[in-house]
Amino acid sequence: IPNKSSLNHEVFDQTHDDWYYKMYYYMLKPVISQIDTHIYIDIKDTNGAKKVHKLKEYLSNSIHDFYGERITKAQLIRSEESQILQLVDLLIGAIGYENRDLDQSDSKLKLVELIKRRSGS
Repeated sequence: IPNKSSLNHEVFDQTHDDWYYKMYYYMLKPVISQIDTHIYIDIKDTNGAKKVHKLKEYLSNSIHDFYGERITKAQLIRSEESQILQLVDLLIGAIGYENRDLDQSDSKLKLVELIKRRSGS
């Protein structure tokens, strides 16, 4: 989303956090239908555990994984305690920076260019 402030959550009877987890669902659904997986999500708020549990339930139902054989784990973790989650945050941040056509940070622009070069984009 180019500008989160343009979202109208009232129309959809949701909070910004609800929207956030809906986006996780739409992002993960195509991936989990192909592989068995664990899902780790950075802690966002105090209600996150319930929301991650609900997210796992929706995703499991969408791929008919009623016994938890495909999605074996979904849990919150602190990104500062996980190097892989820190790397994911960095990459997603760079992708978002590029897609929003931002250009105020030389270091972010250099990271975007490095990613493009290394990925062949």
